[in-house]
Amino acid sequence: MKVTIEGLEAYLFDHYGDYGEDQGLFMKLVKEIGETAEVLNKKAGYKAIDNHDLKV
Repeated sequence: MKVTIEGLEAYLFDHYGDYGEDQGLFMKLVKEIGETAEVLNKKAGYKAIDNHDLKV
């Protein structure tokens, strides 16, 4: 399967059209990166999970 810019743009518009054009998609990306960072911090023990103490 060959991915084109036009195909990617169409996919993004179909799935995230309510986020607007440029700024909305960027904000969606930042939100997703933040959620990923939160999971990674929890798995590494840097952030409490369900109010449990952090690793010493």
